[in-house]
Amino acid sequence: MATLPHHLLLLLLFISTSITTTTSSSSSSEQDLLLSFKSSIINGSHQSLSNWSPNTPTCNWTGISCSTSSPPSITSIDLQGLNLTGSISSSICQLPHLSHLNLANNLLSQPIPLHLSQCSSLISLNFSNSLLWGTLPDQVSQITSLTVLDLSHNQIEGQIPLGIGSLKSLQVLNLGSNSFSGAVHSSIFANLTELLLLDLSQNPSLSSELPVELGRLSKVKRIFMQGCGFFAGIPESILALHELEVLDLSRNNLTGRIPLGFGLGLTKLVSVDLSQNKLYGSFPADVCYGKALQEISLHTNSFTGFVPGSIGKCSSLESIQIQDNGFYGEFPAGLWSLPEIRIVRAENNRFSGELPDFVGVPSLLEQIQIDNNSFTGRIPKGIGLINTLYRFSASFNGFHGSVPLSLVSGLPASFLQGNPGLCGPGLPNQCIKTERKKSSRSSGLIFAAIAIAFAFGFMLLALGLFAVHRLSCKKSLTSNWKSVFFYSLGIREDELLMSLDEKNIIGRGTFGDVYKIKLPTGECIAVKKLSNSGKLSFRTAKAEIRKLAKTRQKNLTKLLGFCHSENVVLLIHEYLSNGSLGDSLCNLESPLELTVRMHIALGAAQEQGCSKKATDQMDVYSFGVVLLELITGRKAEMPEPRESIDIVTWVRRKINMTNATHQILDPNISNSFQQEMLVSWN
Repeated sequence: MATLPHHLLLLLLFISTSITTTTSSSSSSEQDLLLSFKSSIINGSHQSLSNWSPNTPTCNWTGISCSTSSPPSITSIDLQGLNLTGSISSSICQLPHLSHLNLANNLLSQPIPLHLSQCSSLISLNFSNSLLWGTLPDQVSQITSLTVLDLSHNQIEGQIPLGIGSLKSLQVLNLGSNSFSGAVHSSIFANLTELLLLDLSQNPSLSSELPVELGRLSKVKRIFMQGCGFFAGIPESILALHELEVLDLSRNNLTGRIPLGFGLGLTKLVSVDLSQNKLYGSFPADVCYGKALQEISLHTNSFTGFVPGSIGKCSSLESIQIQDNGFYGEFPAGLWSLPEIRIVRAENNRFSGELPDFVGVPSLLEQIQIDNNSFTGRIPKGIGLINTLYRFSASFNGFHGSVPLSLVSGLPASFLQGNPGLCGPGLPNQCIKTERKKSSRSSGLIFAAIAIAFAFGFMLLALGLFAVHRLSCKKSLTSNWKSVFFYSLGIREDELLMSLDEKNIIGRGTFGDVYKIKLPTGECIAVKKLSNSGKLSFRTAKAEIRKLAKTRQKNLTKLLGFCHSENVVLLIHEYLSNGSLGDSLCNLESPLELTVRMHIALGAAQEQGCSKKATDQMDVYSFGVVLLELITGRKAEMPEPRESIDIVTWVRRKINMTNATHQILDPNISNSFQQEMLVSWN
């Protein structure tokens, strides 16, 4: 067997050693950079980064992804939702192949670091929901390979930098829910021809016309610009967005008319929301030209004229909300029989005509609100047969005749008030049935009937007295009550009131007691009884309740309805078996850490932001109460030796005492976190 020359063996050994050394050196270098990054942050989830150590292969570390090349290199860091605090080290930008960086849903309270511009290989950057503040540096434009930039739900302020427009590869630009201000320059959008999603929503201090250059975003599918300060008209250039599927320009100060040919240009439109602006003119007759439209919302504007019958050809339409405008004429009959229609809101207009008969028409309708119009005729019996319908309100119209019994069950009478021609249970007018005259065949039958009547006389009298007694009890309970149910509960108003028994109380609060009530279906609801103690006006309370009913927020229990009399409000919520924030705070076996409490506080702040404008009586005060609960570890109301005392009064009594801060802070919080809170306090 031939042997290799001695010098060739030495050469092969040298090459092998060099490769091994290079691989080890490269791996060690990237590992050191990550450990440097780890040292600059504080891991609130304790164990989540425990395997970031030299004893574990770097590519097996939590949140780390590597390439398949040899040697492997780090390509992605995904550490979202780990309660990270501290600062973002510049060491991560020294990773030569890092393409994805995701630090979303953390507690990184700092300005956006300028050294991020050195991460030249980044393709995706996501810092959403991370408490970032300050301005967005123009240097971000140096990361020219970016396709995704998501900085939403932070506290970034100042103008949107012009340099964003040089990121020609961007497909996702999400700057929503921040504090950007000033004008949005049209030139930003001139070169973003690859953009698929644009989100500038919930930046109320932006003050600008809608950029004409939006029409250059030829591939964009979703545009969210609601809740800002955009003014003037909708530019006609927007009709060039032939791939657009979702357009939300609601809650701005837009004026003028919807551009002519709106539906002809936007043929792939699935959802359009132009509500709560100052728009006027007619309904866009061609909006369903592309047959893809599922949702249209034009409410709270100044539109007038007819709603064209062509809307009845929108075969995919699920929701139409055109309330609070000046529309008039007959409501399009074809709309009611659309196969996918679920929500019809047309209240506070001037519509007229009659409702069609729904008998035999398959329907998925869930909500019909046509209050304060000029509809006439009878309420069709078929409406009461729609088993998906949970709300039908038609107050202040010209309806007459009897209300279908299947519709009246569980329906507050206030939903039909203002129709003097209507009659039925719970309404001011009871329906009078004309009895047919019957001729007796013989006097023997009459005498037999009389005999039977006498035989059962006493029994009928007893049953009658019992029924009268129960009816009087129910009337006394419900006569002064008004109810609004947002969902079908399968329980009558009088049954609900009679269930407010001492044995059903599961909690007591500052404003009243909380009852657990079991429905006939077996499900449970929670009813909070608010009594007027002078702390809150009932007009304010009812206004806030209606606002709460429109809110959709993951941290809020669903409001199913409410009842109110002159001095009492009953809030009907879904029942949560796991208890409340107060229960968690008082759990000595597993006290809430400070980082968890901070997340709860952020969630509470988002709840207060659900309404368009905070009120001193409700939003600010209630948010303060939640913060005090988190800081002190006490419930909103706790029993004292002599009285039940609310948390605000308790803190006021403690605040001026010696060593007040130590008395107020929750003793169950660890000492290190207590020191951090004391530093913030001082």
